[in-house]
Amino acid sequence: MKCNAKFLLKIAGALATVLAVLYWALPEYHAEILALAPLSLAALCPLSMLMMMWFIQRPDESAKRVLPPTNQALSSVQPRINEL
Repeated sequence: MKCNAKFLLKIAGALATVLAVLYWALPEYHAEILALAPLSLAALCPLSMLMMMWFIQRPDESAKRVLPPTNQALSSVQPRINEL
């Protein structure tokens, strides 16, 4: 699967937002949060790949609406079988 720059920017923005909120909410840990920032950038690619795998494995809602329920499909075939 090809890496999408737009998706990577979204993940980077989410990581930056989390770090900014932590920096603001926990003033006693400013040094640790600043030290964590380069590590989070290095983890950007693996995190984005995990999220893409999660999105791919997630069931698609549109597929559920398109396919008829199994009982309806079988009930529409049954009268045709009886005619033969």
